[in-house]
Amino acid sequence: MSENIKSTPNNSQNWWSRNWVIVLFSFIVILSAVIAITIFFLFWNYPLNFPAESEKFANLGEYFGGITDPIFNFMGLIALLLTIILQNRELRNSSSELENSRKELVKSAIALKNQIKTQKRQSLESIFFRLIQLHHDHINFLAFHVNDASIINKYLGRVVKNNDKIQGRECFLYFYAVLNYMYDKQKKIAINNGNYVSEVDIIQRAYKEFYNKGYQEMLGHYFRNFFNIVNFLEIHRKDLKQQIKKNYIDTIRAQFSDYEAILIFYKGLYLIQEYGQKEFYQQAEKYLLLKNLRKSLLFNEEHYKYYPNNAKFMWK
Repeated sequence: MSENIKSTPNNSQNWWSRNWVIVLFSFIVILSAVIAITIFFLFWNYPLNFPAESEKFANLGEYFGGITDPIFNFMGLIALLLTIILQNRELRNSSSELENSRKELVKSAIALKNQIKTQKRQSLESIFFRLIQLHHDHINFLAFHVNDASIINKYLGRVVKNNDKIQGRECFLYFYAVLNYMYDKQKKIAINNGNYVSEVDIIQRAYKEFYNKGYQEMLGHYFRNFFNIVNFLEIHRKDLKQQIKKNYIDTIRAQFSDYEAILIFYKGLYLIQEYGQKEFYQQAEKYLLLKNLRKSLLFNEEHYKYYPNNAKFMWK
């Protein structure tokens, strides 16, 4: 009902805007007709002999002129005022319409901006999960035949035979055992030589031997895609809300097993020592990618200190 009440003044204004000329013209016609009829009856009832009584005609003309001139002047003034009022109303209506149009444009711009943000977020989400799927594909494609079963039997306590086929995520158990073996080997060499070698140097030598044995070729696509996933978050960090980015990081962290986390751990240290490349290590620290790593699986439990940010959360 309130909408009907509010709409009544607007309807009235619109009617006057459309019909004020007709109303004013009708009023003038009616007034002119009244004056004409009045003059007619005056002449009818009081006939004058023209030109003998021309002076009376002149006086009568002056009389009617004195009466009608102010009336017509007043009507002209009223018409002028009505014109000004109606123009002001039209201007107000135009201003109101412009303001409404401006508000609609602002709403449209906000809606378009939100739509673009939503589309961009959906696009980023699609790319992210394609990278995650590619990560799993690399793992599923991993496969090789064991050529030194004794290493797995010693370091993992599992009974395998040479030429047994290992594939998928199980390959990382073998990679872990081989890298652990090479670490112990390099440490013994350093001790036997009687030279002090820091732990990071031993890690570097062990991983380099691991690399030269061809295992890095098997893991090359895995590590590059893993780096691309993390780098994706770094590039688009300003486009992602904090909670969404946190969910993505949790998703990345949940993708790798304990043994994968160990390989990532030592890969970051190796890249710094061998090539001076810090990006891999820095991103692991920044996003706490190794916070769920089990310290008991490290080749030396003291190694956890090399990742101080992650070390606060690592398991025993």
